[in-house]
Amino acid sequence: MKIVWHRDPGENNPRNSEGAFLRLDDGRILFAYSCYSGNSSHDHGSCNIAAIYSSDEGESWTEPRIVVTAAQCGIGNNIMSVSAVRQLDGKYGLYFLAKTYDSSAIQLWRA
Repeated sequence: MKIVWHRDPGENNPRNSEGAFLRLDDGRILFAYSCYSGNSSHDHGSCNIAAIYSSDEGESWTEPRIVVTAAQCGIGNNIMSVSAVRQLDGKYGLYFLAKTYDSSAIQLWRA
């Protein structure tokens, strides 16, 4: 086993965590993960779903980009813990938790 990609926290990116891999129809590998922004790495900090792609079996990766934001979901500031699934109809699904500001509800979303 070897590490094929590593991303340290940085300015305005205090944490990267929980991710999932999925093989796409064109052969690329998708890795989607929780990408925190702002200055809090706490589970209730600002978080969106980012993704990177590899066309060479994980030897190299694209630059990360945000693929789903909490704002797009109309949910506070935190979506996290993404899972990537090929559905029965052949489409891809990204499922993730969405937290409200007061933590009174946690919802499961699909992008």
